[in-house]
Formats: sequence, structure tokens, C-alpha cells
Amino acid sequence: MCGLLILLASLQAYFDFKDLLTKKTDLINPQYIIINKKVSLLNTISGSRSSFSADEIEKLRAVKNVDRVGTFTSNLFSAQAYIEKNSKMNIPGFYTDLFFESVPDEFIDVKTDQWKWKSGDDVVPVIIPADYLNLYNFGFAPSQNLPQISQRTVAAATFRLKISGKDSSAVINARIVGFSDRINSFLVPRSFLDAANRALGSTQKKETSRLIVVSSDPSSPALAKYLDENGYETSSENLKNSRLNLVLRIIMSLLVGIGGIVILLSLLGFIQYSQLMVSKSKYEIQTLIRLGYYFPKVAMRYFLSYLLLFVVIFIATIALLYLMKIKFVALMSENGFEIEGSISSAVLLYGLGIFLFLIAANAIAIYRNILLLARPG
Repeated sequence: MCGLLILLASLQAYFDFKDLLTKKTDLINPQYIIINKKVSLLNTISGSRSSFSADEIEKLRAVKNVDRVGTFTSNLFSAQAYIEKNSKMNIPGFYTDLFFESVPDEFIDVKTDQWKWKSGDDVVPVIIPADYLNLYNFGFAPSQNLPQISQRTVAAATFRLKISGKDSSAVINARIVGFSDRINSFLVPRSFLDAANRALGSTQKKETSRLIVVSSDPSSPALAKYLDENGYETSSENLKNSRLNLVLRIIMSLLVGIGGIVILLSLLGFIQYSQLMVSKSKYEIQTLIRLGYYFPKVAMRYFLSYLLLFVVIFIATIALLYLMKIKFVALMSENGFEIEGSISSAVLLYGLGIFLFLIAANAIAIYRNILLLARPG
């Protein structure tokens, strides 16, 4: 019972913590990870860029738990944004250099009908990181005695973009149409960026310096290992769960191993005890068989006594496991974690499998021992 309780409790704890780490929504709402290569001293000295080849992207797509891979496209021209002060809307004037990137629309978390551009359009839609506006409102604005700006106010304003390259330039209107919590970059539609790169790009060589990966299980140790082995970087927050998950699996394996050893020793003890009982009753068993009793019927009497014992052990173990789960749920709830109050069906199936294995092993041992006594001579 102790071995079975340790094993099943370890499995239940593993499933509970795994649900907490993946938040039970990974399959419905996959997580997005932005990946880039490490920048080395050689890149700094030679001026080369750390970019992904087509072969590297295909290999990443084949990694377990990687569902989709999208590429970032960067601007190959210089860009500046400026806006004149608008006292009525309480918007301060500014001028700044910018960079633009684009990703496939399916990877963007901002849903708006304004996210489109075709040649001849007067306004270019732009999505900016939500963190940038927070940095301005709660960092830069107070230090410079400037007014704070709401998202609605920023979205209502139109600013000017000056883009230049190949000894030519153009000025176009732009408007912020959304704020992204997923991608920390100034995003524009890929149709606009491709057209501007063709017209003004200083080079037509397209390099993919960053990737956006959709993963159904970003806490997978296999994914973290692949990124580390290939020198890829991502936010440490994105892979923190993978390290916790790996530690959890190691602890769970140790506990399951301990529980398995206890169960194995218990099984050997039961088998030896059954052999001892049969050996002590050797004369009585042989007498019953000589009187005409069929030896499987004699074996069944012993087996039923063990079956009753194993049923009591199994029920008591499940009852203790349920009580432990109630205490565990209450403890986790006090610390702000919500987990399911029921025992996992997988744990019950494991327990039932072990229960049937113990019964089968003891039934075979009892049957063989009595069969030996039933043989003549």
C-alpha cells in the first residue's frame, strides 16, 4: 500500500504541476516564441549579421512541439517619423528614427479591419508594442513634464513617415491601428514593406534575423535543448517553464522509481509468503487432492484470500490518495494556484494496471506451487 501510494501520488502531482505550467490552454491558445541567433564578437568585428538560412528554418519546423514558424522581414531603407504638436488632442510633437518589421498576418495578435495596404493607399497602418506606450506614459512623460497619452488618443492621430534610399525619398501618412502584447517591434503590412524595399532598399538581399515560433508546448525540454544546442536565443521567461518541467520530471521519475521498488519488494514478499503458506499446508493439500479435490479449486481458495487482501489495499490506497489530493488542492489554493479537485483518470488507470498485475503474479505463483504438490511422487 505504501509503494502504491507513493507511485500514484507522484503521478498525480506530476499531472497537476504539468497542468499548472502549461495553464491547460496550450492546445487551444498556442504560445508564441520569438527566436534570434546569438550575436558574437565576430559579427561585431566583421559587420556580418546573424541570420537564419532556409535549411535552418526547415529544421526548426521539424522539431517536436513546433507547430508553425514565421519569419520577420525588416526594412532595407531609412525611416523617420514625425508629428506636429496638437494642443487640442494634447499630443506633443516629436521626431524620431524608426525601423519597421513585418510578419505573416496569422502571427499578429491585433485584430483590425485597417490592417491592410496596397499600392496607392494614402495611409500606412502601423502596430506598435503596448510596452512602448507604457514606457512613455510612466517613464519618459513624468521625467519631461509631458502629458500622458491613452491608446485611443494615439490611434486617433496621424503622423508622417519619411522613407529614403537609393538617392530618393518619399513622405507618406501613417496611423497606429493597434498595440501588440506579443511582438516588441514596429509592424507594418508585409505588402507595404516589400514594395518599399524594392523601391528604396539599399540592398535586395533578404536576410531573416528573427523567427516567430508557435508551440503547443513551449515548456518542452526537447525544444529548449534544441534552441540551446543551436545557439538560438529567446526571452528567458518563455523557457522558464521548460526548466521547471524538466526538474519536475526528474523528481517524479525518482519518486516513481522508489514506489516501483517498494511495490516490487512487496510483490516478492507476497509470493514468498504464499509459498510458505502452501509449504506449511503441504500435507493437507495433498490429502485433499488424494480425496478427489481438483487442484485448481484448492488453489482458488488461497487466491480468493489474496484477492480480498489486494482489493482492500487498492481501495485504501485510492481513499488515502483522495484525502491527500483534498489537502493538496487546499494548500495550492491558499497560495493562489487553482488545480482540479479530482484524481486524474490516467492515475486511476495506472493504479488499476498495477492492481491487476499483482493479482496475476500471485495467482500464477499459487497455481504453480499447488500444481507441484498435486503431481505424483
